[in-house]
Amino acid sequence: MFQLHPQLSKDTYPLRAMPLCRLLLMNDARYPWIILVPEKPDLVEITDLGEEDYLSLMKEVRRATKVMKQLFQADKMNVAMLGNMVPQLHVHIIGRLRMIRPGRVRSGALAMPCRMNRGMRMRISAAFAMPLPACKAQPNLTQPHTRTAPPAGSASARR
Repeated sequence: MFQLHPQLSKDTYPLRAMPLCRLLLMNDARYPWIILVPEKPDLVEITDLGEEDYLSLMKEVRRATKVMKQLFQADKMNVAMLGNMVPQLHVHIIGRLRMIRPGRVRSGALAMPCRMNRGMRMRISAAFAMPLPACKAQPNLTQPHTRTAPPAGSASARR
């Protein structure tokens, strides 16, 4: 039977269940920081997942990253599976903002508790229930890239 690691229970707010994972909000107001924990017993390494669950996890990580980037207008998203403090398989998804001094993200003594109200947690949770808006067209990476000439008269064309 699945049980959330006590450290994750202590450091996070539960937000919602996803098809495979439990979605948690890290109790650290310095960063938009969520954690996905696959709700399967005895998972330590990503290789402990079966093929289908592995693909489900990757889909949930991708969706969570897009939602958090959009919701918090993050400049960069960091995704990591560390496990040096908590052995249970879990994925950190952290939005990085230019206005926050770059550096290592660490929980614990340096954390600033969220003290988030119920409304904010519900807003984040609801964002995961809504469909994402259409994305910009992605380049077709299967076709060779061809470079187009710059418009005549542009600075690039005069070089």
